[in-house]
Amino acid sequence: MYTIRSAIEMDRSALGEIFYRSWQVAYREILPANVWDELDPAIAEPRGEIDPRTTHVLSDGTKVFGVIVFGPSRSVDRSGWGEIYALYLLPEYIGQGWGKALLGHGVEKLFDLGFSNIHLWVVEQNTRAKRLYEQNRFRPSGDTKSRQFLGSSVTEVEYQYQKESNRS
Repeated sequence: MYTIRSAIEMDRSALGEIFYRSWQVAYREILPANVWDELDPAIAEPRGEIDPRTTHVLSDGTKVFGVIVFGPSRSVDRSGWGEIYALYLLPEYIGQGWGKALLGHGVEKLFDLGFSNIHLWVVEQNTRAKRLYEQNRFRPSGDTKSRQFLGSSVTEVEYQYQKESNRS
């Protein structure tokens, strides 16, 4: 049995492990090799307080193996929208439906907060993540942006989800 629950302070090191190991799998072919040689796992641990309202974890009761972080959009031109900031799983749990479960949970929580429109940004070459979003009614908006990630420049593409698109 698994549960999705609000993160607590005791989850900090598990979150760091999830981020670090997920990044190694998702971005190994995207970022330069020297990034991985020099990367300290401690950099992946959350900084500051963990907000249990917007950071939720996936657990089997003994191990935390997934995380979703969401809240109001951080984009100036998406005022009034919800945003999924991050969704990661430990690599050994990928491809088993856990990403879909976390994504659905995040979407429902954003709806509960009153957001009808949701967006997220994904690294352009992250085909596995893009496939997950597309299979769950997120659509590319055509917007892109560049940002620094682990010391390298990456291009991200925006995906959007509208509550109305979920109606039959």
